[in-house]
Amino acid sequence: FKQTFNPIERKKQKMKRKKLDARGFSHDILIVLFVVIFAIAGVAYLVASHADSCDSSASGVSSATSDTTSDATCPVSDSTSGAVSSSPESQVTCAITGIPSSPSYNTTLSPQLQLTNNGSSRVVVVTNTVFSLYKPDGTSVYQQTPYPSTNRTVDQGATYTAPLGAYTVPYSSASIGSGGYEVSISGGGSCSTRFTLPSAPVATTPQPLANIIIEGENMTGSKDTTNQASSTASNKLDRPMWHSGTLTKSFTSTGKLTGVTVRAQANVCSGSPQMVVVVDGKAVIQTPVGSTTWANFTGTLTSNTSTSHSVIVAFTNDYATKTCDRNLYIDNLTFTQQK
Repeated sequence: FKQTFNPIERKKQKMKRKKLDARGFSHDILIVLFVVIFAIAGVAYLVASHADSCDSSASGVSSATSDTTSDATCPVSDSTSGAVSSSPESQVTCAITGIPSSPSYNTTLSPQLQLTNNGSSRVVVVTNTVFSLYKPDGTSVYQQTPYPSTNRTVDQGATYTAPLGAYTVPYSSASIGSGGYEVSISGGGSCSTRFTLPSAPVATTPQPLANIIIEGENMTGSKDTTNQASSTASNKLDRPMWHSGTLTKSFTSTGKLTGVTVRAQANVCSGSPQMVVVVDGKAVIQTPVGSTTWANFTGTLTSNTSTSHSVIVAFTNDYATKTCDRNLYIDNLTFTQQK
């Protein structure tokens, strides 16, 4: 104490500092270095403390004394990697929505997974999803489609919603009877849904019905109304069309009309007669008839379910000279039908 306040000693110490400063060693530099080092150490401590807070919340570990609102500045992950929480099952509940109980075949299923965090801190849970189809006996698994395990982050009091992926139910009554999604989450929780498929209709082959035959001689002519004998015609009679005009007939069917065949022949004169066949208002045959013997001319029908029909046969290009005459002859029309 005496040395500290001794004027002679203080003068000696001052002289020593001057000698050191003269050699380039300043005490002011020491003070500045001390302040900088202290500041760096303080910032590093704060950063490390904040990182530990994010790591603990992301892993599902929460402290009773921690401020849960501070997690808002921590990064949120939703990936297939990262820390997995060991949170209790009661903290997170799940549900699957968007699945009808009895979807029809060829329906695309697009379910949603909902995870609700009922706890007081943010959690990260692993979800494992499996989509299964079952045979009609309801016991054997016909097909399983597992989805990759996924880490999902759910904030406290929040609900996380995500699609589970679309799947189209195939058309197969022989192999599939039901199906469903099942999701398990870390901590032991799970949720599932189940649907049943109606019996698929059995494909049947349309059964043909008896043909409908309309004789030419039984049709009504707009110009020519008489029949003529023909040894090669089906009933030994045919209907000649000497002039441009039409033959018409109304008739009924017991099923759906599928086709028509006209048996016709012609007299050719500087070209063939043109024949047009119209069924229920639609032209199904438009063709020249160049054969001088009986020949078949066929058209396809796409009739509606009506059983009442009408048919028109038209001769559209009559022609004659002093040496020839163009004519059309109709033996009969045959309609095919099916149930």
